[in-house]
Amino acid sequence: MALNTKKNQLKFKKTLFSLVLVLIYSFTFFINKETVTSLNPTPGSIIITADKPHQFTKDTIFSEDVFFEAGSIIKIADSVDLVFKGNVTVAGTKNSRVTFKPIDKKWGHLRFNSNKKTAHIFNYTSLHNGKILFEEKAKVELQNVMFKHTAQLKYWDGLFVMRFGTLKADSITMLGNNSGEGIVVSSLDTATVTNSHFQKINDAVEFLHCHNGSVENCFFEGNNHDDGIDLNGCQNIIIQNNIFKNIHDRCLEIGLHSYYKNPSLNIIVLNNHFEKSKIAIQVKEGTEMYAGYNTIENCKYAVEISDSASVLKMYNSLIFHTTSRLILTKDTLYNLEWSACISDSILTPPNNCNTQSKSEMSHCNLKASKLSKLLKIDSSKVGIQEKHLTIDIKQVSQLK
Repeated sequence: MALNTKKNQLKFKKTLFSLVLVLIYSFTFFINKETVTSLNPTPGSIIITADKPHQFTKDTIFSEDVFFEAGSIIKIADSVDLVFKGNVTVAGTKNSRVTFKPIDKKWGHLRFNSNKKTAHIFNYTSLHNGKILFEEKAKVELQNVMFKHTAQLKYWDGLFVMRFGTLKADSITMLGNNSGEGIVVSSLDTATVTNSHFQKINDAVEFLHCHNGSVENCFFEGNNHDDGIDLNGCQNIIIQNNIFKNIHDRCLEIGLHSYYKNPSLNIIVLNNHFEKSKIAIQVKEGTEMYAGYNTIENCKYAVEISDSASVLKMYNSLIFHTTSRLILTKDTLYNLEWSACISDSILTPPNNCNTQSKSEMSHCNLKASKLSKLLKIDSSKVGIQEKHLTIDIKQVSQLK
């Protein structure tokens, strides 16, 4: 009987192992099939092959769709642009990136100016001392794209500039030298930037007159001047789960669009860490912001409200070792509302706590705020949380 039992157990283990292999194979095939299908050239495309480097010494216009093979290398002369009238697919892989680099010091742009609706994918792409410019409406996806810029830029030059359409940017790396700007997008229907790293990039992410979007899980560091994130005349934007460190201007600057004259409304700032920077958050020119579960440490100023038309409501946040908690005037004093926050400087009641040490925070007896109720978080929790927090922009009405 014992022998039969052992045989049955062995048979069961073999069957289970075979089933696991089948599932793994099926899953792998599915993933590979998805990847290959999405990155195939369209019929009639110009194919930039990986068998040898391709060199461009003068401006070149591509009228057809263009497909860049994984591993292809493109060398471009100083100030030269490659202009695209059709769809572009840059099909790099983790082990075989597509690389654009200068022949000498710095090239111009990958320029997109088709007057028809186009869609573009950049996957595992490296751009050295060059820029991307979209002049017409487009649908753009960036995945694992690196911009490395060592040449000097004008202060208004953006490494990625786009007007109209939609942008989905994930796992972006921008390494700069504190000249020029980073991702600058205007009048987009949706713009998202996620899981990205910006080092020495002034105005690393700038949204102008964008109507829906988010900046999530990003790391901003080392700006000599100008901001980490700059919103101008935007609505329904969520900034969450980010880290800002050594920003020598404002980590967040939220204000008006100078042309359209519309303020930034329904801005949510959730679960961010601001450290060793000049000003953590600035709201101005009629901005309406709702912020919570943020930690502000070792900054010169925690919050700046620049005019009486702007409003900031701060929930469940932690402010420690800042030289000054606020930049306010008598006209803006009542435009800032603290609720369920803890600080080592003076916070006015009700439902805030002042303490000189983080170790004493457990003595703070905070009541639930609108935000803690909304997210169903224990009322004793303040500051950035280890678990990433998320919120739906439609919930902003419950914080007003």
